[in-house]
Amino acid sequence: MKDAFHEYVVHGRRDAVNPEGVGTKAAAHYVLTLPPGGEATVRLRLTAEADAGGPAAARDVDRIFTERVREADAFYARHIPATLGEGEQAAVPGRGSSSTTS
Repeated sequence: MKDAFHEYVVHGRRDAVNPEGVGTKAAAHYVLTLPPGGEATVRLRLTAEADAGGPAAARDVDRIFTERVREADAFYARHIPATLGEGEQAAVPGRGSSSTTS
């Protein structure tokens, strides 16, 4: 069912997802309570290791994320003409979300 996540999360239909917990799709579902104007950051690192948690893993996530942003910025710097304005560069598919300067 293509809309299984929506049915499960929004409508609470537990029968919409595989009860055995196996399949080809997955989603993380966090319930956060925030005050008005509040914000939260959820860090997630997918790994094949069973015990990959703790503070060291959190540091790795930050380091890896920063590296990937730098790599994406370098890639787009090589492939987007410098003659494009900032708004035009941000409109390139995939570009807007990686830049650390926006």
